[in-house]
Amino acid sequence: QGLGVTQADAERLKERWGAVFSSTDGGEDLIDLPGTPGQGARQAKRELLVHIINQRLDETLGLALGQIETSGFVGRLPAGVILTGGGARIPGIVELAREVFATPVRIGVPDQRVRGLVDSVHAPQFAVPVGLALYGARQQLQVNDRRDSGVHKIVEPVKRWLQDFF
Repeated sequence: QGLGVTQADAERLKERWGAVFSSTDGGEDLIDLPGTPGQGARQAKRELLVHIINQRLDETLGLALGQIETSGFVGRLPAGVILTGGGARIPGIVELAREVFATPVRIGVPDQRVRGLVDSVHAPQFAVPVGLALYGARQQLQVNDRRDSGVHKIVEPVKRWLQDFF
């Protein structure tokens, strides 16, 4: 909203030009903003985009800290906080998160347990989907292990007989 662009355009601007902190090189970088039917092509200072991103991330991380406080885990996160998702790729987010949480912070990516197209999913935006897929696979293995138990070996033939009979 601050730049008057659509959400999709804002996402593209964030990915291309986004950062949490302004660079100290003193440059007055101007970025091209996508034009809309109501307004033509425009430009804005990159510093404004960085300021907006900084404020929104600070607010979001503050809300996450509030949830950690509510859950009673403040000071009880010895491994610190792990950031995932596409936003974790924004330069400077780890430093901001360390300030907000006052604990170690790192970016989470899928680990060595992933096989196949590892290079394709070795990024923070895939950490949660890969984790959910691994969790689902583990759950399915547990279900299959229960089916292979002795009780299942007795019940399964009876179940098939009842299905055939009725």
